[in-house]
Order: sequence, then C-alpha cells, then structure tokens
Amino acid sequence: PTLVLLHGFGGSRQNWVPTAKYLAHNFHVIIPDLPGYGSSSPVPASEGGIHGEARLLAGFVDALELKHFGLVGH
Repeated sequence: PTLVLLHGFGGSRQNWVPTAKYLAHNFHVIIPDLPGYGSSSPVPASEGGIHGEARLLAGFVDALELKHFGLVGH
C-alpha cells in the first residue's frame, strides 16, 4: 500500500523523515514538499490558498498515477 505524507504549513518533507523510516517497512511512502515549501518551487498567485493547494496535490497524485493510497496530514 502507498501512503502520501503531507507536512503542515511552514514545514517541509523533512518533518516526516523520522516517521517515514518506520512506515517504509510496511508501506510505499511518498513525502512531497508542498508548493512553496522546502525544495519546491514558489506557488504562483493564481494557485494560492487551500483550493489551489488541493488542485496541485490532485495533479501530483494524478502524475504519479496513484489510484489507491492513504493520505496523512501533519
């Protein structure tokens, strides 16, 4: 099974690394940096806000062709 782990605002994917080490024994773990955080590119103004973040996340999941996955937020 696949888990997508999302960090909170002001964080980065690094927030999940210690936990992901344990989860990786039983799951395929994906930890993206949300747009504008960590090593990701800045967010265009048109993609800002929670709805823009949701659209970008949906595009990310579609690009990876994930059909079934768990989504975990921090």
